[in-house]
Amino acid sequence: MSVFFKFLENNTVHRRENDYQLVDPVKEHKIICEKISNRFSLSNKSKYAFESLNVDLIFFRANKNLSTRKELNRKCLIIIDGLISKFRLSRDGKRHITSFYFPNEFVNLSSLFSDSGEYELHTHTNCIALSFQTSELATLAKSCPEWAHILWQEFAQEFAIAQEWLINLGQRTGVEQIGNLLLEIAIRSKAITDARNVEFRLPLTQIDLADTVGLSPVHTNRSLKILKSMSMLEISGRRVFIEDIHKLSNYVGFDPNYLDLNHKTLNNNIFLCRNF
Repeated sequence: MSVFFKFLENNTVHRRENDYQLVDPVKEHKIICEKISNRFSLSNKSKYAFESLNVDLIFFRANKNLSTRKELNRKCLIIIDGLISKFRLSRDGKRHITSFYFPNEFVNLSSLFSDSGEYELHTHTNCIALSFQTSELATLAKSCPEWAHILWQEFAQEFAIAQEWLINLGQRTGVEQIGNLLLEIAIRSKAITDARNVEFRLPLTQIDLADTVGLSPVHTNRSLKILKSMSMLEISGRRVFIEDIHKLSNYVGFDPNYLDLNHKTLNNNIFLCRNF
């Protein structure tokens, strides 16, 4: 068991009994490498360089807060399973969620480029992640141009999402804000297929949604009811069902192109047809 895993022991959880023994960090490391390679066409040399990095497999309990200056100091994560958000608290204690992280996405990647200040991470589900030393990723980027491009591309993708969220906060109605957010979550959680309808798990409360789009819980609830009354979506427990993603996208003005800067993941999907 790694030092990092011991340090986080109070925040860790086994999704099933003996789950820690069932998950092989070496195997997960290779799986993540293959997924990245499928997106960026890595050379064998670059694959070997990534797989040679020291890595810790860590578990987090749901509904835990983690600090980038404490638990994640000088560390980057790649999520294997679960959902994590990044947030800041205002002076009066109000929370604002500034980003979400889904499986196969980097967490705390900004620490590679600068000290972006302290912020908190929140686990919305039980999570499993691979942990890398920031210094090792930085060395990898310096020695391997392919990885420098990949890490910069991942950071640029996070920045593109942040820009879209700013537009969502400032230029859209409550209904449009909620609709855009749910469609983004559907894509990033890999729920979108060639079908017109989609169903996905949403491990977020209405308060989480409100803190993401900057609305009150009452306004968020009202916006969801409007979308449901128009047969745009149904919510049952933690499941969301969108009857027609094209119809909802047209109604709320959603354009998914900002989610695929490489234009590889989504290009063949019917969801990107311009004539919804």
